[in-house]
Amino acid sequence: MEENNSEIDITNYILRILISNLIVIWSWGFENPKRLQDGLSFKVNGFKLSGEVQIIYNAGIDLFDLSFFDSNKQLQKVVENVYVDQLVDVIDEYVEKVPDYAGAVDKFYNLKYSTVDDK
Repeated sequence: MEENNSEIDITNYILRILISNLIVIWSWGFENPKRLQDGLSFKVNGFKLSGEVQIIYNAGIDLFDLSFFDSNKQLQKVVENVYVDQLVDVIDEYVEKVPDYAGAVDKFYNLKYSTVDDK
């Protein structure tokens, strides 16, 4: 299969955007990135979504379209016309962010912080 250089370039561009926020994408359980025509897909295992995220670059308007699939490959949400500087935040909102996110992380990792008042 012959690969189009523009597909490789856009895939690498998207990956560079994502890895600029490594801690955030690690929180999604980011794994198994795959090149798509004009984009990228990857697996996630977040608080809100376990499944797959697809990012497609729309060159005509210089924006991204996102699709979120559950673990059964059922489409859960489509978000269109996402600006580059919003990409990580929008994905984070649909994959990971829950109300009281800090509390959810503490519970997941069984963290309890002691304070002076706890003594």
